[in-house]
Amino acid sequence: MTTRTMEPIGGAAIAFLRRVSIEGQGSLYAEDSKEVRHGATCAKRGYLQRDQMDGALFHITGEGRAYLEKLARAH
Repeated sequence: MTTRTMEPIGGAAIAFLRRVSIEGQGSLYAEDSKEVRHGATCAKRGYLQRDQMDGALFHITGEGRAYLEKLARAH
């Protein structure tokens, strides 16, 4: 995994990232346009990857897991 600065994404995007991490073995379908936007925010930072065949399906990346772990340690 490439080490880079962990970029903040906001509370709603963090909540979506956590859902992806917990549900569906690290993959999750966005339920509505808000979730698609949150997923896109996470993907832009490298925390999620958007499925090539279905833009509403997101997969967590190693950087996404590392970001969540860092947040957990901060609390």
